[in-house]
Amino acid sequence: MCRGFIIPKEIRDPEAISRFLDAVGQAESIIRESGLIGIRRLTTEEILGDEKTPGILNQYFTLNFEHSVNEDIKLDPGRMMIGDKILCMHTLTDLDDLPQQVGTDTRYERLSTDRSDCRLSFAAPVGLLLGCDHVYNQFIFLENHEEILERFERMGRNMNSLSQYSRSNAVNKEWIDLYLSEAHVGNLRSVRCHCNVMTWAENEDDLKRIRNDVGAQLALLGCTPHHNTVDVPALFWGAIPGNEADFPAEESFYTFLEPALCFFTAETNYRSSPSPFGIKMVDRHTGIPIHLDISDLPMKRGIIQNRNKCIVGPSGSGKSFITNHLVRQYWEQGAHIVLVDTGNSYKGLCELVNQKTHGKDGIYFTYTDENPICFNPFYTDDGIFDIEKRESIKTLILTLWKRENEPPTRAEEVALSNAVNLYLAELRKDSELIPSFNTFYEFVGSDYRRLLRQKNVREKPVDMQEKKKDAELENGNVRMSAVAENIRQYIDMHYKEDISLQSVAEEMNYSEAYFCKIFKQCFDKSFIGYLTEYRLERAKQLLADVRINVKDISVNVGYRDSNYFTKVFKRAMGSTPTEYRMEILKQMNKGNTAGGLG
Repeated sequence: MCRGFIIPKEIRDPEAISRFLDAVGQAESIIRESGLIGIRRLTTEEILGDEKTPGILNQYFTLNFEHSVNEDIKLDPGRMMIGDKILCMHTLTDLDDLPQQVGTDTRYERLSTDRSDCRLSFAAPVGLLLGCDHVYNQFIFLENHEEILERFERMGRNMNSLSQYSRSNAVNKEWIDLYLSEAHVGNLRSVRCHCNVMTWAENEDDLKRIRNDVGAQLALLGCTPHHNTVDVPALFWGAIPGNEADFPAEESFYTFLEPALCFFTAETNYRSSPSPFGIKMVDRHTGIPIHLDISDLPMKRGIIQNRNKCIVGPSGSGKSFITNHLVRQYWEQGAHIVLVDTGNSYKGLCELVNQKTHGKDGIYFTYTDENPICFNPFYTDDGIFDIEKRESIKTLILTLWKRENEPPTRAEEVALSNAVNLYLAELRKDSELIPSFNTFYEFVGSDYRRLLRQKNVREKPVDMQEKKKDAELENGNVRMSAVAENIRQYIDMHYKEDISLQSVAEEMNYSEAYFCKIFKQCFDKSFIGYLTEYRLERAKQLLADVRINVKDISVNVGYRDSNYFTKVFKRAMGSTPTEYRMEILKQMNKGNTAGGLG
């Protein structure tokens, strides 16, 4: 503050700037490689701001976080002012001001219950829980750890030599020895630390009230609040973003890195999403409304892969209430919504929407004993019954027919499938026949029974256990055949690509271990063995064409390295691709010669 210039002299030294930028680059690489947090460089606009949006420096110098304005600054030690704002600062600059124990988090009683704890950071009382405009600053200076310990050891020896003259020197010697013992035994990193809370008001009455509130919140931390009345300008100047090198060293204290980090605030304010599509929520602590996009924007950014939501809670916890809130706002933004519910939780919302749209929307269907909900599985708009539709009808009838613990036999499934197919064929013939359960039952009881009698179909007494085993075996064989065919088709389409067991398993939605097992069952060989044989068979077919060189054949069958292809081919066939081609040509020439002689 008294040196006569703002910019440090080191900035004017190109060599010092180069060393500094190298150190910053190394720190950035270490942080990025940790994978725990991200880091990015602020732009000039973010630092300085523009005419409409204030930058970090503009916000700090004016204590205005919304508008870009200019304010006069009065750096008076007894009364510092920025515009009409009078600054007030509470500091933690001495170990005697700190509590006996600190932690990473603490229980917040107002939002905690007997069953669950609301955990906040240790410094939350001077963060979001402080109900006034303020800036919370924490400084941690990472200096040379070894030099600090050596300095303390020298101080300990000096205190020991002076202990006979003063009892306080002996006490200081004990504290220094304890500090050094903790550092060496626990392998703790020594750092310098400082914390302060900067508040402001435009009149003395508000400033007095704010000063008392800050002191009370610091007392909740177990700290002894210290109201600084002299060094406010120096601390304000040292807290300028990027100007921490000007912080006065006498305002800090030595501690270890772990307890110093406990004074960080982990909470931040909610911010409205930039997406226009979202819902209105509210901060439960402050009551400030925010606009939140919990699905659309995160999906577009690749944070999530679907818009599914799961609301979990005990009875009476408010699941239906929050769902009503979400559904109403989604409907107001043009979303099409279909709700299936038991308990009439959304009847009131439907009635509200129905009244607002004059009956065009908010349609509510319910059922009673007199008016039950029913549907016709045989109904189609176009009269087309594809395979999926037929299977769904058959499955529905089996579900209604059989009990939960009584699986249908293979014969019953076949008979029912035939009945459904014949009935659908009858619908195509007779346009006057109305597709429904009633006409289906009539068809089964009359035409289908008559058809069975004509073909002399009768029930054959068979051992039920044997029938069940046969059905299970048949279903298993059919399934394995289908899986094997899918694998063959996939390899036939992608054998030219760089595929692996892992990629094929992922493509077919199997785990790697299960796919390896099922592949062995289908082909009685490993995936690599099967793929190699398949590629070599393709290569043998291509080698018969002399117009294609061996290198192109290698790429064509999935081997990017022709040397590796030659090695694999020779190991399997006993000869190189070129030798194999020559053998084919010899056989072809022999055949042509024999044909000519004949």
